[in-house]
Amino acid sequence: MSKFIFTLIISAGLFAGTQDHFSQKSENANEITNRNVIKILHDYTIPAGETVNKDLKIIGGDLTVGGTVNGEITIIGGDVELLATAIINGRLIVLGGELHQNPMAEVNGHTVEFNENSWSISRENEKEISTEPEEPEEAVYTTRSSPYSDDGWLRYNRQEGFFLQANLYLQSSYIKGATLYGGVGRAFNRNRYYGVLGLEQLFNNRQFEFYIEGYSRAATDDLWRMSDGENSLAAFFLHEDFLDWYYTEGFTAGAVYRLPNLFTFKAGYTDEKQSFMNTVVSWSMFGGNKEFRDGYEIDEGRDIRVEYELAVGKQYQWKSNDLASIFFNYHHSNTTGTSDFDYTKDEFILDTYIPFDVGMGFHFGSRYGGITGDYFGSQHQFYIGGIGSLRGFGWKEFTGSHYLLASAEIIFEHCSVFYERGTTWNYEDSTIDKDFIKKFQGFTGREAAGISFGDKDVKLDIITQVGKHRQSGITVNLILNDI
Repeated sequence: MSKFIFTLIISAGLFAGTQDHFSQKSENANEITNRNVIKILHDYTIPAGETVNKDLKIIGGDLTVGGTVNGEITIIGGDVELLATAIINGRLIVLGGELHQNPMAEVNGHTVEFNENSWSISRENEKEISTEPEEPEEAVYTTRSSPYSDDGWLRYNRQEGFFLQANLYLQSSYIKGATLYGGVGRAFNRNRYYGVLGLEQLFNNRQFEFYIEGYSRAATDDLWRMSDGENSLAAFFLHEDFLDWYYTEGFTAGAVYRLPNLFTFKAGYTDEKQSFMNTVVSWSMFGGNKEFRDGYEIDEGRDIRVEYELAVGKQYQWKSNDLASIFFNYHHSNTTGTSDFDYTKDEFILDTYIPFDVGMGFHFGSRYGGITGDYFGSQHQFYIGGIGSLRGFGWKEFTGSHYLLASAEIIFEHCSVFYERGTTWNYEDSTIDKDFIKKFQGFTGREAAGISFGDKDVKLDIITQVGKHRQSGITVNLILNDI
């Protein structure tokens, strides 16, 4: 995988409970090690006759096992060699390295191996032998669900554990613009397979598109706040899992009409069953004193809805250019009579950037949403707070049937200064509350301010709460790309 985003929330006692987990390599045969073994940038060997009764976690080193391990083995960026005398009585996880196993070695737990040779289905190899010129990446616009727009997908969270998926695309040589796509994934800790199968048809040089897609998969509504890769690394290393998932099974279909000057209209129909997913893992590399949250409580049922979306312009990407940009998006959805739910939902997004000079400008963004109806689930409401929505406050700390969030940012060459304000409230009469500005300016509004250092590859955010609801404490977010 070529790109990860990692957010680190600095807090007291981050590594509490880990100081006694280090163990030196055994010098004596038949020795029993009862403490967790953590090695960073060092190789580790368990000779024949030695027994380890705890977990092994190795980063950037190789592991050789000839003895017995009564725990879980996690290797990141290193190879594992299991000798003929090796006995593994727990899960074996190898990320970014290779597993070399003697046929006589005994592994009594699940094995998860993730590296380029063992799983990937890559379109890059197809492109190398193609004689047709490639289209610019910006010209490609797909209707398929975002997880199935890439060759593969790996994530880690409390409700699935390790999830690995491979995708495949077949383009018709007889029907121009037709693509059959699909993917198969497995949530190892849930012991469950997911899948999708879809058809995408493009017309008139991608100006018009039609799609239909059937699926069985986990879904989350939080990706506008935090990327899946960012959350996976936070869960894997720091015992902090932010995204909330629930199970969906059904189909979706629709059409997209795209005009020049970045104008897009999309209409669709979705019929899916939404179900609860409990927490199935407790493991993390560090933060052993913490516990993952329980599963995301939702109102289960069949959600059948009609949706349409209007988008104009293109969202600004931090430090991506020095040109003025504006983006507006409106999304509307409402359930049908046969749905278990009964609601109407509207959401607006405004994002703009005005340059003052080279590498300097003003960025403003706002989001408003409202939902009303006789019955809608907790998964249909709005949540703000935390990374990506109101930095400096707790993750999804505020919830309601309506919300308004706004941020202003002055961007310099290698840093920016920002201010954010947001609020949620409940309103039953309409999705659009005529008094939303007053409620935004009212007592319930929360405020945060801070400074960011870096660029589009590395960012460090330092945030503090301000205003009437200010509490002590500073939040630090470290965001890394392409590591």
